[in-house]
Amino acid sequence: MAAIRQWLTTRRVVAVALALVVILTIALLAAGVLSNPARVTAYATAVLAVGAVGLAAGAIGTYLEQRDANRRQADQYAAAKVTDIAQVRIERHTGPGEFLEVIVDNGSSRAIREIYVWADVRGMTARYHLAMLVNSGVARGMRNVPHGQDLYWQFRSIPPGTPAIFDQLRDMSDNQPVPSSVADHDITAYAEFTDVNGNWWRIDEDGNVNQIQPDPPPPAPNPVDPATMSGLTGKQAGQP
Repeated sequence: MAAIRQWLTTRRVVAVALALVVILTIALLAAGVLSNPARVTAYATAVLAVGAVGLAAGAIGTYLEQRDANRRQADQYAAAKVTDIAQVRIERHTGPGEFLEVIVDNGSSRAIREIYVWADVRGMTARYHLAMLVNSGVARGMRNVPHGQDLYWQFRSIPPGTPAIFDQLRDMSDNQPVPSSVADHDITAYAEFTDVNGNWWRIDEDGNVNQIQPDPPPPAPNPVDPATMSGLTGKQAGQP
C-alpha cells in the first residue's frame, strides 16, 4: 500500500508540473516571446532539462521513502521477534538448601533448539548446570556439546507451547545442593538457545531477554556417550 500511495503521489506531482509547463508555454506564446524557431528550440531544451531534473528528484524521493519504509518494516519485524521470544519463560521451583529444578516453558510460536540451562549464585564462581532427567522419557534429547561459559549439556528442542523440566546435575556440583546460607534472590536461572533462524538468545528468570553471540566453544575434554547419560542424576523431578 505504501508503494501504491507513493506512485499516486508521484503521478500527481508530474501532472502538476506538466500543467505549469503548458500554462507557461501559452503565456509565452501570447506574449510573443516564442516568435521564432530558435527561441522555440531553446525553450523546449530548457523544459526538457527541467523535466529531467524533476524526474531525477522524484526518483530519489521515491527511493528514500522506500528505504524508510523498509527500515520501519525491519524494525517492526525485529520487535515482533523479541516479543515472541519473550514468551519463553523460566520458572525456578527450588532455592537455598535444595537441588535446583527449573522449568523452561516455551510459550513462543516456534520451537527453540540447542538449549542450555544453568543457574548462577551471586558471590560464587562455579555455576550450577541443569539437564533433562534420564528417566524423563526425553533424555535422548540431551547431548554433551561444549558451549561458551563452560556449559556442556545441551537439550535438543522444546516445541511451542511445551514446558520442560531441567534438574541439577549432581556430578558436576559434587552432589551438593545450593548452600542454605545463600539468599533466594542471589540465585538466578538462565537459558540460552537458538531460534528457527539460528540466532542465539539468553533469558533469565527475571524476564530479561537478550540476543547474544556466544563465545567459541571450548574443546571437548572427554566426549560423553549420550546413551549412557552418565552425567545425569536420574532422580524424579521434585524429589531431593
